[in-house]
Amino acid sequence: MSEMNGEHPPATNGTRTLLIVFVVAVISVIALFMVYSHFPAANPARGTFNDFTTPLATPNNPISALAVNRSVTVSGLLLTITNVQQAGSFSDAKKHTGRYTVRVYLRVHNPGQDPTDIDFIHRIHLLLPGGQVIDPQVLAISPLTMPQASQAGFIDFPIQNTVQLTDAMVRFDANTTVPFAAQ
Repeated sequence: MSEMNGEHPPATNGTRTLLIVFVVAVISVIALFMVYSHFPAANPARGTFNDFTTPLATPNNPISALAVNRSVTVSGLLLTITNVQQAGSFSDAKKHTGRYTVRVYLRVHNPGQDPTDIDFIHRIHLLLPGGQVIDPQVLAISPLTMPQASQAGFIDFPIQNTVQLTDAMVRFDANTTVPFAAQ
């Protein structure tokens, strides 16, 4: 009858317990976030990382490296090859179709007012000294670059034999090649 008078039945012990557990869980999660925010920051130079930083890739069986720092404009984007490394493999690479890998580090800047898209996987090739053309195997850079934005990444090319990086180059399209060394 008490329900008809607009009164609610008293809460059972199970409902109270569930409410207390829920409140304690929420407070615990908030406390964990607060404690985590006071942990020391990640410092890759000292070998400390957290889940929000990606460890630097290391070359396995390094062969050679070359600083390039050459830029070209392709489809309105400023593309800069910063450096090139040649190794047996890289610690972050999952695919290995060649005995060796040439990794080209690329920085992309869009100075325009519109997003620009470049299909790197089909437009970029590694040209070896003997005239051999190598297709990319791994692409770690977004094809879309937003206006007034920059991004950096790399492109891996599988090769069967080591090469002199100073004699190789990258071709972005039929009219645009970038030699790794000064010509």
